Amino acid sequence: MRNIGDMLDYVLEHYDLSLKTDEGTKVKLLLTELIPQKIASMLSIEKNLNYKVYGSFGGRPKIAFIPWVVIIDKTLCDGESAQKGIYPVLLFNEDMSEVYLSLNLGTTFFKDHVKREKFKNPRDLINTTKIALQKLIEIDSKDLNEINNLGGKKDRYYVEGNIASISYKKNQMPSDEAFKQDLIRMMDYVREYKKLKEYHVFEVFINKVLNNTINLPSDVQDALYQEKVDISVPEDQDDDLPVKKNGKMKTKSNRYIGNPKVTKRALVNADYLCEYDASHLTFVNDTTWKELC
Repeated sequence: MRNIGDMLDYVLEHYDLSLKTDEGTKVKLLLTELIPQKIASMLSIEKNLNYKVYGSFGGRPKIAFIPWVVIIDKTLCDGESAQKGIYPVLLFNEDMSEVYLSLNLGTTFFKDHVKREKFKNPRDLINTTKIALQKLIEIDSKDLNEINNLGGKKDRYYVEGNIASISYKKNQMPSDEAFKQDLIRMMDYVREYKKLKEYHVFEVFINKVLNNTINLPSDVQDALYQEKVDISVPEDQDDDLPVKKNGKMKTKSNRYIGNPKVTKRALVNADYLCEYDASHLTFVNDTTWKELC
């Protein structure tokens, strides 16, 4: 079985929730080894350490309703995790009638980390981010296809996280060359995303997308340091840090440069207010959404 279409059709035909048969054993091999190897070969990334292509059918004791095969750019996804970032992924419909090649948004990050003051729930936040990214990346209209329903657990947010997709129906699979062109197009979208994100940590980038402030800063180094401060946990110790005393701020100058945690602690102790004049006008920080002066 050499053609990608034959491999995908075999999974659609023989996938079940036990995978204990001989066919099930072959399905597991296809998902975890043969299909990832085929995709890596098509994209010529077999030896590129920045990428990882891997698949999953769930694990013991439960088999996943929706198996998948993902292409991870480690420089964009915090290593090998599919929980954060943007990546192409094959998503098999629960009823095994079709499989989608989807440019998808890692959504675990949104459930766990992104501030939600403006949104009722993670689903609204993910949808809003997806729509903004579709415009920024300039997705071709032929790829702006919604995934209506994959089945499985709804809290996976595969449907909401779908930025672009191509559907392959059972027994109507593309040729290797056509599938390769689809893969290349999805990877081109990832490269466009990478150009947009470039200097920003993911948390900052997403908030800039939502606030329509994605323009790169003129002073990249200062911006990078500020972003590190934004996502840092404050330093635990108060030694040599600004502290509140009788309503006034006691500080020591030139003590915080180069340590984001210390700088973050200073901001927390100052309640994010200007130490010189607390009445100064404020702006909204891209990461924390706190008002800063």
